[in-house]
This record gives sequence, structure tokens and C-alpha cells, in this order.
Amino acid sequence: MKEKIIELLDNDEVEFAFDLVKGSEDFGFFKSFLDETTIEDGCLCFPDWVGWEGIRKCFFLKVLQCSPEYELKRKILEKTKYLELHFLNRELFPNEVLQFTNLVYLHLRGGKYKSLPPGIKRLHTLTDLNLQSVGLVELPEELSALKILRRLDLPGNILSGTSANLQVISQLKLLEILVLNSNDLQEIPPFIIPHLQKLKSISLNFNEFSSEGLTRIISELSELPELREVFLSSCKIDTMPQVKNGFKKLVKLDLGENNISNLPDYFPKLPNLKWLVLKGNPVYEDGSLKSNDRLKYEYESWVYDE
Repeated sequence: MKEKIIELLDNDEVEFAFDLVKGSEDFGFFKSFLDETTIEDGCLCFPDWVGWEGIRKCFFLKVLQCSPEYELKRKILEKTKYLELHFLNRELFPNEVLQFTNLVYLHLRGGKYKSLPPGIKRLHTLTDLNLQSVGLVELPEELSALKILRRLDLPGNILSGTSANLQVISQLKLLEILVLNSNDLQEIPPFIIPHLQKLKSISLNFNEFSSEGLTRIISELSELPELREVFLSSCKIDTMPQVKNGFKKLVKLDLGENNISNLPDYFPKLPNLKWLVLKGNPVYEDGSLKSNDRLKYEYESWVYDE
């Protein structure tokens, strides 16, 4: 019977295969799908029949979810701390991941979820959440329940609308790393960044910010006390906004592949800046700053290609 199920999976008849498993009352049948599952340093290691495909991994998790309680199932649910599911290409969020209430790291890649289910609040032990190219257009209020989240990656989504509810991010008070690359952002709504007092790194690459939006972003970022890294590559920036003070701990600033012709005067005054990426800008040609830049020699010691 297990061979029949795997054959159905090979033919993309996933729902039919799962209905057959769910309808079984044979404990040994369930067990045959879960045998050889191991947990290594908190990582879930799937049985050989699962392979690398995200669809099969989700199928395994659904079988696990409907399996009768027994020692191996309890161990899998209790000991799994890190979980990755890639290339899912499905319309609905894989709710089967919500059974792992001890997760500290979850990485989902590929899909068209639009939002996250309210049940995301069950994963309150998460410190690292990566939702890459899953079609998000809005964030639920329940995301705020992830009180100890340190890193949030949301690249390749569509969080640019007025209903995106980016404001919920401001409630993640312990957040240290925020990645919003490739979200078609023109701005980040006010009063989000100032609440992220623990933030050390923010990545906003491949967004096209309005002049007003960029000015506010830079102003708010400059006042964060722990900020070390800012990534603004490929954002079609013509001019970097001026700030009077701030960026006290900034170490790396990536402005690569923009349209910047001149650098603001305050850059050399940043006390900890050691890495400035300018490749792909008019101000940076042939591996060096333009010769007519009056601050050329002050900058060159900490300008890098990559």
C-alpha cells in the first residue's frame, strides 16, 4: 500500500494519496511513513522516500499530523527546532507546520499565500522567520505574538499596498535583522522603524522609494542606537538624504547599483563606517571615486566594490 501511495505522489495525485492515508485505521501503515525519521541538532531529517521536493515534505508533515500518537511522533514534534520547505508553489499556507510549536527557525520559499493564518501565533518560540517569495500582500496582527523574533525575512513578496499592515512589525521589539528586499516598496510607513530599537541590520534592496519615503527612512534609521548595516542596493536612488547626526554604530552601507552622482558630506564623519559599497553608481567609476570629488581621498579608504 505504501508503494501505491508513493506512485500517486509521483503522478502529482497528492490529495488522493493523502485521503488514502487519512482513511487508514492501520497504525503500522502510518508508522511505515514515519520510520527512519531522525532529528539531528534540532533539524528534521526526513525519511529517504520523501526526497528533496517541498510537496513530498508537506505530504510527510500532513501524515505526521493525522498519525496516532506514539513515541516517535512525540519526539519529532518536541525536538524539531529548524524547518525548511522550498519550492512549494501552492495557494495556501502549509498549516501542517503549525504543529511544531517548539520551532526556533522556519524558512518557507515559494507560494501564493497572500497572508499568514491566525495560527502563526502558535509558533511563539520562533527567533528566525523567513518567508521568501510566498506572495504575501499583507501581514496579520497575529504576527505580533512572535515576541522573541530576532530575524524577519520577507523578500520577494508584494508588501507595498496600503493594506499590507507593515505596522505590525513595529511590535516585534526584539527584532535585530529585517529583510524587505524586492517588495515594490515606495516607502515604509512612519512609526515602524523608530520602535525597532534593537535593530542591527536592515535590507531594502530592489525597492524604488519615493524621495519623501527615502528621506524619512534614512532619518528614522539614523536614530536607531544599535544599527550596524543598511542595504539599499538597486533602489534607483539619485541623491542620498542628509542627516545632521546619527548612525553612531553604522559599519556597512550598501548603495550599489543606484544613480548617485555625489556623496553627502556627513559620510566621512560617521565614526564606525568601514564598508561603503558604491559600485554601479556614476560617483564610482573604474574602481575608484570620480577624480573631481572633493572628498575623494577621505572616502577611498573604506569604499569597496562588493
